[in-house]
Amino acid sequence: MKLDSTPPFLVLSLPRSRSAWCKHWLGYAGKEVGHDIAIQCNSITDFVLRLRSMDGSCETGAVIAWRLLLQEVPDLRLVVVRRDPVAVQASLAAQGLEASLEELVQRWTLLNLVAAQPGVVSLDWEALSDPASAKVVWEHCLELPFDWVWHAALCEVNIQVDMYERVELLRANQAGIAAMKAEIVRRQSSKGHQWLN
Repeated sequence: MKLDSTPPFLVLSLPRSRSAWCKHWLGYAGKEVGHDIAIQCNSITDFVLRLRSMDGSCETGAVIAWRLLLQEVPDLRLVVVRRDPVAVQASLAAQGLEASLEELVQRWTLLNLVAAQPGVVSLDWEALSDPASAKVVWEHCLELPFDWVWHAALCEVNIQVDMYERVELLRANQAGIAAMKAEIVRRQSSKGHQWLN
C-alpha cells in the first residue's frame, strides 16, 4: 500500500519495450509499482483504484484509455516509452506469440498522441540504458534524486515476464477486459473522442 500522497505515475509502452524492467527499476526502496494491472481489472474505476493504491504502474495496453485516465487522475505523471511496432511484433513472435501488427500500430499511434501532451516524458526504449535519459524518467516518476548505482546495476539485466503466464492471465479475465474496453469506447464516444484522436 502506498504510504504518501504523491500522485501516481504511469509508464505506457507496447509489449517487449522494457516494461517489466521499468517496473523493477522504479520499484526502488519499497516503492510499489505494478505491471499490466489493467489485465486484472473489469472497469476504469477498478484500474484507477488499484493505481491510486500504488506509486505507479508500467502498462502495455492502458494507452487506449489515456484520455479517461487523465480525467480520473488529473495529476497523473505520464511517461511514454516507444518501440517500433514491427520490432515489437518480431520480438513477440520470437517468444512464440502472434500479435496483430494493425493493433500494435494503433497503440503506437496513441502513444505518440500521449507523448505530444504537455508534461509527458517520452523516450525510445533503448534510451532507458542511457543514464541521462533514465534520470529524467526516474525524477519524473519517483520525485527522488537519481540513483546512478542502482541504474548501473540494473542497466544490463534482462528482466522479463513469463509470457505464457501473462497469456493465461489475459484468458482468465477475458470477460473483464472486454467489459473495460467497451466502457472505454462508450465513455470516450460520449465525450466526442474517437479511439485514435
